[in-house]
Amino acid sequence: MGKAKQKILIYSPYFSTFGGGERYLFQIAQLLQKENQVYLIADKIIRKKALMYFAINLRSVEFLDPAMFRSLNFFSRFFFIRQFDICFHMTNGSLFYPASKKNYLIIQSPAHIPSAGPSRALKINGWKIICYSSFMEKIIRERINRQAIVLPPAVDLDLFKKDKTTKEKIILSVGRFFSSPLHEKRQDFLFNFFIKNYEKHFQGWRLILCGNLTEPSGKKVLFKMKKKINNFPVELKINLPFPALLSLYQRSSVYWHAAGYGSDAIQKPEKMEHFGITTLEALAAGNVPLVFAAGGQTDIINNNVNGFLWNSEKDFRELNLQLLKNSSLMEKISKNAITSAADYSLNKFNKRLHDLI
Repeated sequence: MGKAKQKILIYSPYFSTFGGGERYLFQIAQLLQKENQVYLIADKIIRKKALMYFAINLRSVEFLDPAMFRSLNFFSRFFFIRQFDICFHMTNGSLFYPASKKNYLIIQSPAHIPSAGPSRALKINGWKIICYSSFMEKIIRERINRQAIVLPPAVDLDLFKKDKTTKEKIILSVGRFFSSPLHEKRQDFLFNFFIKNYEKHFQGWRLILCGNLTEPSGKKVLFKMKKKINNFPVELKINLPFPALLSLYQRSSVYWHAAGYGSDAIQKPEKMEHFGITTLEALAAGNVPLVFAAGGQTDIINNNVNGFLWNSEKDFRELNLQLLKNSSLMEKISKNAITSAADYSLNKFNKRLHDLI
């Protein structure tokens, strides 16, 4: 007889936002559904959207009504969770008592670390903590004196590989359009930087800002940029299906990322990029990343090897000029980028995940 299937529950309050955290949980579900019974507490439409926006197939995953789960009282929720062998919970700072045989709490951001208090201490003790990066691992250890397991996201190398696609003079940045006191992708800075420097440094290049729009604050971000575009070669791509996004990755030459820029990484670590899954996708597609040197991005980018890290607008400008004027440097870093992405392959993620559970 074969090994008995485990019942695995996956919960997040964020499934409607469709960012990196949701993609991460979908990857876990996709890999574990092959040999287990996997349940997502989410609306059934998520199955279709995961395939549409991330090319992640959740065909064998069962979906449970989130309204039902939220309506359960303490005891009902405890006994409901108890029927599962493994539970993954991506927290927004909230906690429930761990009742499965194995319980994994995924903390994305410093803002989502559960606050101190006697009841929280009792709840959190039964969870093993997972985070994306050494940046988050250090903050969790310092704040709540717990050792987190670093399980970085993965990229499907076969999907993103460059193939024979001709690289174009496209600068790409991918991230959800939203604005928040806790975190934002700073597309506004990249947009203004490109326009300000276009005539002198970027003629012949296009800037494409691409991302999902799931929050009202994102409409304001987009509205401000649309007012300034005029005749500049800037494109705003919203809620693209995955094939269109993939095409942009494969055709782009340069990748920009500015999350955290303008904020103090010590005073406001939640403003920094917690990992940078889109940077990883850019690497896999052979783009040359120029990313703000803070947060989880420093786990991914080895400065001057597979991309560039910058600290100021002056740094950013100089690195762009250095890169755009040197085609051999561009080609060298692009090849290194593709090679380095292999450290985050689905196969390696699958092994790390199974070693964990």
